[in-house]
Amino acid sequence: MIVQGVVDHRMRFLDVNIGWPGSCNDRRVLRNSGLYRLCQGRDRLAGPAVEHMGLTILEYIVGHGGYVLLPWLMIPFQRPELVSASHRTTRIIVERAFGGLKEMWKYVGGVIRNPNISTLPSAIHACCILHNIMMDIDIEEEARPSFYINDPLIDNPFLGDISGDIADTPEGIGARQELMEYLEMQEIC
Repeated sequence: MIVQGVVDHRMRFLDVNIGWPGSCNDRRVLRNSGLYRLCQGRDRLAGPAVEHMGLTILEYIVGHGGYVLLPWLMIPFQRPELVSASHRTTRIIVERAFGGLKEMWKYVGGVIRNPNISTLPSAIHACCILHNIMMDIDIEEEARPSFYINDPLIDNPFLGDISGDIADTPEGIGARQELMEYLEMQEIC
């Protein structure tokens, strides 16, 4: 079963889409999600833009290469040498969030046998909520599992078959180009 999630820089799940069969590709799951409809309509990710040296950077989600490039969804370049350090760091945070979710809540990791498919999405969603609670409460580091221990990477906020197939859009390409120029300027300064 696919669990598609949006994670913030503190490894908190901001949006989850649960229940698609594992055989579905990521693009199809995204295209049929509430997140996609909200972001396409600019009802989500509609915060203030960052203006810098003539560039306008809107809120966006960093995604992996299985998705398509959209104005609000940045994916890596096809050439691995062009993938930025920011994108790699973000990927690490997402992997740690999902790893922590699976480790803490073994139910999500598939430890149980013959789960009830009709209730599994609700159980996984509950685990995501409990995961967020673990990230929010202030407990001693000794009591927190190792994958939840504070890490300098997590304190960095710069670290998201299809019916009606979607492809990289010219707007997405332009948005990524502006974002790359903005990030390059940040590294220079």
